[in-house]
Order: sequence, then C-alpha cells, then structure tokens
Amino acid sequence: MLAMLFAEVVPQRLRRQRAGELLARLGLAARLAHKPQHLSRGEQQRVAIARSLANNPPIILADEPCASLDAMMAGEVMAAFLAVCRQDGKTLLLVSHEEAALGDADQVIDMAELNRAEIGKAAP
Repeated sequence: MLAMLFAEVVPQRLRRQRAGELLARLGLAARLAHKPQHLSRGEQQRVAIARSLANNPPIILADEPCASLDAMMAGEVMAAFLAVCRQDGKTLLLVSHEEAALGDADQVIDMAELNRAEIGKAAP
C-alpha cells in the first residue's frame, strides 16, 4: 500500500482492496497479515511484484526479480509475474542473467549476442 500512498494514483479508499487483490492473484491470500520477516524469500519477491503493479503502470521494468531465489522458486515467481502481466495487458521488460528466469517470455533479446554483432560491424 505504501507505493500507492506516495504515487497518489489509486484513491485512498481503494488501496487496501487493490493490495489484497494483487497479493491474492500472486498466491499470497493466506499471508496478508504476515510481517515481511515471516515471509519466505519467494513470498517477499511476490510482494515486491505486487508493489510494482499497485499503481497500474503500463510498463514494468524488472531487474533480476528472482536473483536470490532457487531455480524452482524463481520459476514459480516468474510464472505468477508473467500471468498477472498478461492478464492485465502489461509490458514487462525483464533483465536477468538467468535464462530460466525468462520463463516463457514473448521475446528475448540476448545482449551478449547484440554486442558480438555490433563488434563484427565495427570498422577496423
């Protein structure tokens, strides 16, 4: 709810409802009353995802959203993130060093491949 408070995009009377809906969609309905220190790392990442969606932005920029998660949890978190983004018609620009974190993205751009292609075009 803090993200909504600062941005003042969502009316105050709707903030708690919006937060609850997003957390429920990300599989945290049963954990709404828990403090951050009582959530697993994967659950904390889902809260961060909910926070990124709270003000209903058209584009979400995510830098290594699953960096500290094991492969299984990263897959679950990314699947939930992508599902919510697709359902809401959001564009997600994701940066990751982990190929597994890319899940079933619609498009993947490998920056290393782009760099190699640019180097090959450079004049001697």
